[in-house]
Amino acid sequence: MKNVRLRQLADEANRLRREAEATEQRNRQLKQEMTSNIAHELKTPVSSIRGYLEILLGDRPVDEDRRRYYLERSYSQTLRLSDLIRDVSMINKLEESSDLFPRTTIDVCAVANEALDELSDKADAAGIILNNNLPTMPIQGNRELLYCIFRNLLENSISYAG
Repeated sequence: MKNVRLRQLADEANRLRREAEATEQRNRQLKQEMTSNIAHELKTPVSSIRGYLEILLGDRPVDEDRRRYYLERSYSQTLRLSDLIRDVSMINKLEESSDLFPRTTIDVCAVANEALDELSDKADAAGIILNNNLPTMPIQGNRELLYCIFRNLLENSISYAG
């Protein structure tokens, strides 16, 4: 009877070890994918800024309208870099101390509306109409993080939607 119980405990310990190893492997893979995605996302604005500055600093003169255009595009790319850095910082905070983000009951629809309201001028300028068709939906979560998710999705939609 003891041997059977010991065997069951050993089998359970082995199963738990395999699950932990699989979870650790998935986490490593996710971190690697995330790092790769972040590197890709950072390269685009940096390459754009570099290209614009190389033109401006080049030997050929640039007329005032083109110069202003390149500076505005560079500025817009620096804003994008700032947003990316903010996102990376948020991800690090989540991973390091998720317990510091208090969970409360929040309404998903209301948080989405806040993000929509904040970005409505930017959407209007791009000729994009934003509608919130989410139902009132209370969940347990962190309002700040949910707001960041909606804001990021909306900003990307406004900036990159065809």
